Amino acid sequence: MRILQVVEACGGGVATHLKDLLLGLATRGHEVDLMYSPLRMDGNFEKFIDEIGRSDVPKIRNYRWHCIRNVNLFYDYEAFRELYSFILSNGPYDVIHGHSSKGGFLGRLAGTLADSKPARVYTPHAIVTLSGEGSRVRKSAYFLAEAMAGRFITDALIAVSREESDHVLSNRICKEDVVFLVENGIDPDSFRLKGESFDRESIRRDIGANSDNVVVLFVGRLCYQKAPDNLVKAFNLLNGCEWRLVIVGDGELYEGLAVMVGQLGLQERVSLLGYRQDVAQLMAAADIFCLPSRFEGMPYVLLEAMAAGKPIVTTEVCGATSLVIDGRGGYVVPHDRLDMLAERLNRLSDKELRERFGKYNLERVKSFTVERMVEETLKVYEIALKRRRMNKSRII
Repeated sequence: MRILQVVEACGGGVATHLKDLLLGLATRGHEVDLMYSPLRMDGNFEKFIDEIGRSDVPKIRNYRWHCIRNVNLFYDYEAFRELYSFILSNGPYDVIHGHSSKGGFLGRLAGTLADSKPARVYTPHAIVTLSGEGSRVRKSAYFLAEAMAGRFITDALIAVSREESDHVLSNRICKEDVVFLVENGIDPDSFRLKGESFDRESIRRDIGANSDNVVVLFVGRLCYQKAPDNLVKAFNLLNGCEWRLVIVGDGELYEGLAVMVGQLGLQERVSLLGYRQDVAQLMAAADIFCLPSRFEGMPYVLLEAMAAGKPIVTTEVCGATSLVIDGRGGYVVPHDRLDMLAERLNRLSDKELRERFGKYNLERVKSFTVERMVEETLKVYEIALKRRRMNKSRII
């Protein structure tokens, strides 16, 4: 198949997903093109783009796309025109797969107008209607856009978690036969570092922790969605100087978090490390992983923490409740209950409990592989393409 992947937001979990999917499709002999915007590209995806074309990396043609995050009719029209012209010049494609809100909408719209009738596939990666952000008018507008696109210009919507799939169906964003569940996957061995490959105590010293400390790690964008502010507030409720909190990531909340840490007198116990490329090493050096998100699709970082054999404390959001089994691999609490978040963290001061939960997660994560994710995505492509070619989908 000839497949075009379209994405505006190539950072975080979306970037990880897209990288694994692109490589998986290319190694299976499919011809894959990528249209991406560099404006929200993280360091890992930038490195991946640079590596494309090496002899040991499958050939993936990639093109920069002038597309911005915020809704702007003028710039969005220009981005659509650029994408549609690209499809006319470089097509025909069998599948156009759009990722996240902007790439998903414009990709499906361009695919609808293409004469070759490519299958129009959309992966929201935490559909925008899950978010509690924005005014009522803004949320209503996003819902209307998602519902109209889902019913009229979509051959397949891929939900990355059971909870996201249920949300899409219960809100009637798409008809049932259009929604497919393909959970994210990783290489289970990618975050399991052998003893000889890193010095755990040296890494802990670098982040201000000793062998007696209990290190809680957060990795993610410092933004409203990920709620690192709630984690700092909950951490402040923990008693004892043995606790250390390490926050890895950049984002609009960084400066505010630094101020909060100072105001709470936590400078000696909380480290804001910014963006790091040694997440696997930091994960291995930590004792507990915590993700207090307000909403998600299916967070890759939880899969990574499971693969590292860490106990997890997280919140009741999409994907998290599918991955983390409460009381067996960690704890799951309501996103607005900071007291419960702190109490569950405190339970994990027990080393034996941490080890038991970590072993459980190591076994559980083996079910969430990249190979399964790619194969299931290909099956969705085949169904969507057949539906599109038979003219049974909702077509403008």
